Amino acid sequence: MASPVMHKFMTKLQCCPTSDGAAAVILCSQKFLDEHPQLRSQAVEIVGQAMATDDVVQLGGSDIEIVGSEMTRRAAALTYKESGIGPNDVHVVECHDCFSANEMYHILRFRLLT
Repeated sequence: MASPVMHKFMTKLQCCPTSDGAAAVILCSQKFLDEHPQLRSQAVEIVGQAMATDDVVQLGGSDIEIVGSEMTRRAAALTYKESGIGPNDVHVVECHDCFSANEMYHILRFRLLT
């Protein structure tokens, strides 16, 4: 919170360029997991995943469109289709947006839709 203010309540460390970010996942087969039962409690089954990006946003669009609501809807629909489950079956969601306020908006919107 002590970083420079960029706009109203947004500080520099709450905003990142598109090149920032990292993730790591270790994937293994069911056979490997069966051979290493001590890892079972840490395992997470991935039943679906999707990535989406913004379309060109018209300047006259609504605030919800400008912050990427269509992109979130598209990624969710693709994941539900691939996995065969729906929003009420989901216990963990990873949602990244380049501004902390945008991420909080999408998390809140996801909770309201379920």
